[in-house]
Amino acid sequence: MAAALAAKDKLWNCAECRKAKLDGARHCREKSPFPMYEINGEKFYTCPVGHITRESYEALALYSVYKDGFLPEAGGIMDQDNRIMEQMRIIARAVHEAQKKK
Repeated sequence: MAAALAAKDKLWNCAECRKAKLDGARHCREKSPFPMYEINGEKFYTCPVGHITRESYEALALYSVYKDGFLPEAGGIMDQDNRIMEQMRIIARAVHEAQKKK
């Protein structure tokens, strides 16, 4: 979910939404009467940013350097943690899908 939102430039900052008084329009706290967002077939009646875990944010931050060719662990591709590499594949797929739709 985090990757899909980031790829679509909808990974909003909650504090900035509140400051700009956009939290009502984006349904940050109150449910909308209709789905506001659909991500990978899942419908959200509130802003999905609140559902994102810290681990997802960390993976997105890591992806920014990964896409520039830097691996998180010393060594080659076979030395990398499988979980992290799977996160990178998921994020890369979401970015690719978002770019295809543009």
